[in-house]
Amino acid sequence: MKPIGLILLLMILVSCGSQRNAVPNAEGQEQTKTRAYRVKIITPAENQIAGVLYKVEPHGVTLQKGSELIFFSIENIDIIKFRRKYAVWKGIGIGALSGAAIGAAFGFISGDEKRDPTCTNCIYLGEPPTAEDKAVGGAIAIGFLGGITGGIIATGYSTKFHIRGNPTNYANFYESLQNYVTVVD
Repeated sequence: MKPIGLILLLMILVSCGSQRNAVPNAEGQEQTKTRAYRVKIITPAENQIAGVLYKVEPHGVTLQKGSELIFFSIENIDIIKFRRKYAVWKGIGIGALSGAAIGAAFGFISGDEKRDPTCTNCIYLGEPPTAEDKAVGGAIAIGFLGGITGGIIATGYSTKFHIRGNPTNYANFYESLQNYVTVVD
């Protein structure tokens, strides 16, 4: 495949993957998927409790941890952190696939190596690598690095609400917290 064709193919794949998955419902309105968030509540005593946000009320929040519901009053909340579930794995996957595609493209673009009969210090043990060999090696190496990078980026991304036990801070974040409630059956 020619380099320009490979670049166009990569651009099409990236643009198709970035489209939002929305399906119209019976009324013709756009229906989107419900996002699940992992929640971590940090108390003033530095205890961290993780779970799913079950309910947001004017006087506190309820967290679901397994089959147990735990209520936290405003005074017992220092920080609330939210991260999308499986965000790290998604980051690793996207990074690895992107890196593999870029590595393969560079491998194909670099072309075949020609054996120089006058070279006495050549490191080839057999035949010199072809463009396909370079593409596979580049896909593996850069795909691995892309996966690590994607995982690191996804790990560092979370939304934090600093309540600090203050009812005024909680009131300011009350509407925003409603968006993170996950319906669990």
